[in-house]
Amino acid sequence: METSTSTCGLELIHYYCQEGLFHHVENVANNEIKKNGCEPVFVFFRAFALLMQGSIKEAIRDLENIKNDKDLKLCCIIALIYAQKKSSAPDVSDVQKLEVMLKEERKLAGELPLYYAAVFLWHIGHHDNAREYVDRMIKVSCRSRKGIVLKGWIDLTAGTEALYKRALKYLDESLQDEKDVFALMGRAKYFEVKQNFSGALEIMNRIIVGFPTFLPAMVEKMKLQLALQDWEEALGTAQRILEKDSNCLEALKMWILFMLCHEGNFEEAAKRIHNLKNVLEQLEPSNAKLCCYLAVCFSRVCGRNLQILEQTFALTEKAFRIDCNNAEIATELGNQLLLQDKIQGAREWYQKAFKMDGTSLPASIGILKCQLLEGNLLEAEQQLEILHAIQESIGKSAELKYLQALLATKRRGQENMAALLDDAIDIHLSSLHRIPLGFQYFEMLNADFLLEMAKIYITLLPAQVSFPFTIILTFFIFPRCVKIATSLIYFSPAARCLETRITILYQMPFNSRPSHQLCSHFEGRTALDGKSKVYCRYEIFPMTTV
Repeated sequence: METSTSTCGLELIHYYCQEGLFHHVENVANNEIKKNGCEPVFVFFRAFALLMQGSIKEAIRDLENIKNDKDLKLCCIIALIYAQKKSSAPDVSDVQKLEVMLKEERKLAGELPLYYAAVFLWHIGHHDNAREYVDRMIKVSCRSRKGIVLKGWIDLTAGTEALYKRALKYLDESLQDEKDVFALMGRAKYFEVKQNFSGALEIMNRIIVGFPTFLPAMVEKMKLQLALQDWEEALGTAQRILEKDSNCLEALKMWILFMLCHEGNFEEAAKRIHNLKNVLEQLEPSNAKLCCYLAVCFSRVCGRNLQILEQTFALTEKAFRIDCNNAEIATELGNQLLLQDKIQGAREWYQKAFKMDGTSLPASIGILKCQLLEGNLLEAEQQLEILHAIQESIGKSAELKYLQALLATKRRGQENMAALLDDAIDIHLSSLHRIPLGFQYFEMLNADFLLEMAKIYITLLPAQVSFPFTIILTFFIFPRCVKIATSLIYFSPAARCLETRITILYQMPFNSRPSHQLCSHFEGRTALDGKSKVYCRYEIFPMTTV
């Protein structure tokens, strides 16, 4: 099945759609329209990009202009229904007419109409519906390779372990042509999902050699190098990407992450975040989700550095200006202020978020946190009981366990504090299972949250250790501190320069540490010289003796 569409253009569009970079999609579509004339498939993807950026009227106008194209009519009808439902004032009669048209068109649809319908449904995250359309397409086309590749991608991105092997089968079947970038990228993604980063990297290198202008392959290579914990190679690739495209968002993000987590150079990182904010204004001006995501990632690995938090707060404010009815972004504004110890301002944003969405657990947790920090213990205890009661329906929450422990410290009670913190850490770290080192990992690690838990653990350690009584308590608390410390240290052994320190062994002479085995656990990662205090420089920074 051959078409006149630009392969490279479509590959870029598929990649940017899956990355959620819809202004990039719009730009690629416009460039292809300029080069090839108003080719309907690129007009469709421009409409799709406008739709996902909230420009619903403009998207509908483009879709109306091409909805009579025989290959795109089916996907245009589905997209028009989707656009109406996204609208603040949907036209019910139009939706009903479109649904009738959809039933009729679906009966007659051939190979290409089914294919583009499946592509649209895949890109909006409707994997089951997309699979239904592509299955029909494969059947009517006698196993079209194009359909088989798409089927592999749909199964691969559905997030279901059981579908991964099937995805590989489809991608392998379609890889008779080494020039099929879409299929090669899919196979590399399969290896990445299965934690075979070296295998994925090998495929990316093949794509780079065969398609040197296809920048996403270099971007993915950089991410894979970071997943392999090779900061130097990742930075080298990032630099080569920036030589080709000085505004590449992923490469700029990599440099900022390096400055924060590996170098501890907050001043330079703050300048680069400010520059990234300006680039976002140009390349993704309507992408509230991306602005908020970047703010979360950078703010949680900066050790509450005010230069960084000033920039991440500005990013979150930008996100809220774009999407001012989003409770998640309003909650993050509260989080950003809380990181700056502005409790009253944080509480106000949490309350606004809760008004927007009365079921928002993060907003409720934020309000509760403020109550505890302000000393409103009775209100906090009542709120905690309510949240604890609904925990069975929402699943275990590390933050709720932590807040229960925090309340115990305010009440000067230590009965279940260690057990609550143990549960909180286990729940939190279990969420990182099979997440490779990268932006998502650092976001989910939430080093700031781990530090807050470590601070409570430290309160359980005695000020002076003496035999045989307090040494027993220290023996049990010490490895928990180690668990947190190693979670933060492991991925960045060379980072430094953070003022906040957690005392791990407080006023303990070297020869009276609780366990030689535990001390050896530390010494494998640090240089201990027998001095009386050992500190953990928080924020994915190394253990240092002082």
